[in-house]
Amino acid sequence: MISQFLFLKKYDYRKLLFLILPIILLILEFCYGKAIGYFFLKCVDPEYAYLFNGLILADLHPDVSYVDHPGTPFQCIIAIVIWIVKLFRPSADMISDVLKNPEIYIRATIYVINFLGASMLAILGLFTFRKTGNIYLALLVQLIPFVHNLGIEPLARLIPESLMLPLICLWMIVFIRMAADQDRNLKMNKYSLTLGILFGLSVATKLTFLPFVVFPLFIVTGWKNKLRFSLISVMAFFVFAFPILYKYNSFYTWVSNLIFHTGKYGSGDPGIINRQEFLMHFKLLIVDMPFLVISVLILTLAGAIHLFKTVRKNATDMFYSNASIGLVLLVILQFVISAKQFSFHYMVPSILLTIPLIILSFIMLRRVFASRNFRGGIFLTFSGITIYFISVFIPDVRIRLKEMNDQKMIRMESFMQLKQFESAGPMILSASYYGCSSEKYALIFGLQMCGGKYAPRLYEKMKIIYPQTYMYFPWGKAFYAGNIQVQPSEFLNSGDIYDLFIADYTKERLEEILNQLNSSSQNIHWSAREIYTIPATNEALFELRSM
Repeated sequence: MISQFLFLKKYDYRKLLFLILPIILLILEFCYGKAIGYFFLKCVDPEYAYLFNGLILADLHPDVSYVDHPGTPFQCIIAIVIWIVKLFRPSADMISDVLKNPEIYIRATIYVINFLGASMLAILGLFTFRKTGNIYLALLVQLIPFVHNLGIEPLARLIPESLMLPLICLWMIVFIRMAADQDRNLKMNKYSLTLGILFGLSVATKLTFLPFVVFPLFIVTGWKNKLRFSLISVMAFFVFAFPILYKYNSFYTWVSNLIFHTGKYGSGDPGIINRQEFLMHFKLLIVDMPFLVISVLILTLAGAIHLFKTVRKNATDMFYSNASIGLVLLVILQFVISAKQFSFHYMVPSILLTIPLIILSFIMLRRVFASRNFRGGIFLTFSGITIYFISVFIPDVRIRLKEMNDQKMIRMESFMQLKQFESAGPMILSASYYGCSSEKYALIFGLQMCGGKYAPRLYEKMKIIYPQTYMYFPWGKAFYAGNIQVQPSEFLNSGDIYDLFIADYTKERLEEILNQLNSSSQNIHWSAREIYTIPATNEALFELRSM
């Protein structure tokens, strides 16, 4: 039964080879996770936003507020993990336990997604071997996450990109199944249905999968099947991204701004692109991803040779030609979208296609030249990438891990110093955007990003764990109690002593906060006594008293 599940003969011990790269992947992700440390020190966005969304879903409320990506399948996994972990932690109610121990739930979700990614990588290799009988080809396709750091690093964080590896594995399994199916045209209605569901799931995970729409439209034959794919895609998207149905207007506005405004997140001027910024970003992406660019150029050349040199084209030839055109257009669109809304990690879906692009090039050239050295070419490619992996990729990973670990140690020293000197009394936090030495900011960030109409309930639970904690957001020059903006006079008491913790500390920032406090404190003057400053992290703790 097990051997049948693994698609191999009963005594074919070669199946163990397909566990090597998934195990290496898990080891690397463990190392990255260890090097990151506590997420609230540097990664509140989007880790804590997604944690709160998952918590609201786990509490059986489907109308979560954070639907920008939209990220719903990812949030559902978080919700399931929260349920499972809570079974082993019965001492407190679910919401209170997540708020008190957020890092436990974040880390547990990451482990689950890592295991899912490694499992899908193993299944992809086994499935490829079953369909092709070429062990080097099957091992080569398992190298998809190892050609760029962006194939590895997201798996150590609670972000939608961490779910892209298993999704790409699913795309590859469907494509390999279609390529190996001699009756694919007779089953195209089923394939159009499968691809529609998969595309809807992928886009619901993150909108950066949108360029993938062109790939099925090229490999699915017949206008009825293309129409079926399109309709199923839309339906599947709304099923997998169901919170959008509650937040349709805000989601529509968000997407419209992304399309019809320049600048990141649609924050720029009206217009599709800023030509100067777009070209600069496009160049940065090209320089950072040479292997992806080379693989696209190789596939373009192989596709052109295949298209013009294959005299008597059968259905399989047309399938591969269409696939090559679809994949090339997919990657180009990915570059365009990522250059407009610039971030390197927006390229992750296409980065994970680097190896499949090379493999498809080999297959097409083999069909043109009837090459008997196909296995040899695949073996040489596998060997070359393996040498690159050992001699370049792994050393780069070691350097990156050392940098991350050094940064973690600096942040941990600041965190321990805050724990040592902070009092049990009320605290005012002035945070940096991405995180600081106080986990309280991470929770309030998650509350503000995703609490929505459930924020008052969540904040009541939070106040029990962290009473009398108030935020000052420098970017808005405003104070908050939970997700509610407040005036200092509403929470300051002249007889109390406050801890004032400032991340991104400068003397100007301290003066700014004191001016805000004194301008609304009814003739009560507040002064700050320095307890410590840490130049390495630009953090400082003060004792705040009235005079």
